[in-house]
Amino acid sequence: MQKTKFFLLPSILLFSVATIASSSLDTNLPESNKTATYNRPDFKHIYIPSSIEIVRKGEINAPVGDYRLQSPIVKVKINGKGPYNFMFDSGFSQSMISAGLAKKLDLPVTESKDVRAITSNQVVNIFQTTHFVKKMQVGDVYLSDYNLVVSSSFEDEVELFKNMRIDGVLSANAFYPQLLTIDYQREKLIVRKGRLNKGDEGVNPSSVKSSTPTLRTKLHFAKLNKTIYQNLTVDTGCYSHIFVNACDIPEMTKFKGKEDLIAYDYQGNKDTEYFAQLFGKIELLPNYAIKSPYITFARSNCQLKKREGLLCRKFFEDHKVTVDLVNSLIKLKRY
Repeated sequence: MQKTKFFLLPSILLFSVATIASSSLDTNLPESNKTATYNRPDFKHIYIPSSIEIVRKGEINAPVGDYRLQSPIVKVKINGKGPYNFMFDSGFSQSMISAGLAKKLDLPVTESKDVRAITSNQVVNIFQTTHFVKKMQVGDVYLSDYNLVVSSSFEDEVELFKNMRIDGVLSANAFYPQLLTIDYQREKLIVRKGRLNKGDEGVNPSSVKSSTPTLRTKLHFAKLNKTIYQNLTVDTGCYSHIFVNACDIPEMTKFKGKEDLIAYDYQGNKDTEYFAQLFGKIELLPNYAIKSPYITFARSNCQLKKREGLLCRKFFEDHKVTVDLVNSLIKLKRY
């Protein structure tokens, strides 16, 4: 019987970044630009714009499934030039740009350093440079004084993206401190002012403080007679089913899954990805759970204390997700 493969793109989650070498600034930058590095209050090294202007409805066209990525693709103008194709990936804590485009636009370098980054299946040492952007437009949203990162690891992936015409990756942090709604059904991102409250309907009261939107969930495995808590990152760059990290559930790797479905990660690593139906449920809210969902699973980054899973494309096809990055809250609404 022919096997169907589901590919999982390992987003670079820079929420755990360790600086290895000291940074260096471009001495040719105007004085006003040298100090235009804005960090999120709770997380150092996470860049946010100095200001955001929202016009009209604050909508951004984000067609899903183009260029074989099966992730939202947005049009971005940088300092009045473009538009350029960026993949919107809420699993990235930094917004990325290809080295070629940064050079073409002559974007000034504000910082360069070696860092340690966490991907979905490994910890890697990479070299990155930070580039200053005075103005950036994404649909109805205008960002001022923002920073885009050129990463050696991202450049490796750019080689894979050449036929997909992707010039960069846009992080959810680009829209801090506004509310961001991810609407796959309408293929839109909506940015608006406001805040979520823990008591609001559909708001997960156990959202996790993280540089990427993350939910605290409860996983019930009926056949294993086991229940665990696991953080799941809201990851539009993952275009498979819900991904469960199996480090604390070694019994899962004995599952054979459905006979005609096998999952592999895109790098083809051995025994990193499996596909099966979780007989039980995933509790996302006190009164809301997904019953017996299909999932991918693997033993991923087991050496780390934070062993997280992912909410992927199949989840977004069924749910509208609103993210409040300031209060680390997430609202879910089933279509």
